[in-house]
Amino acid sequence: MRKLYIISICKKIHDQYSEFHFKGFYNGSRVNKVMVSRLRFDIGEEYLIEVINCKLINSVLYCNGVKSKKLFN
Repeated sequence: MRKLYIISICKKIHDQYSEFHFKGFYNGSRVNKVMVSRLRFDIGEEYLIEVINCKLINSVLYCNGVKSKKLFN
């Protein structure tokens, strides 16, 4: 199980996932946003998030959150 750490701002909250702003690459493929499940977030806040079990589907990275820390509170 590979862990990733993401620093990003929460943009939207959906039923099962929280949507985060992200522009970059994962395993050589372009990523436009990150969707994190299993954790609660506040819209507009910046977080350091530890995630596992990531799957890339149509330039969206879907991950399970392990833990998070709000930055600049």
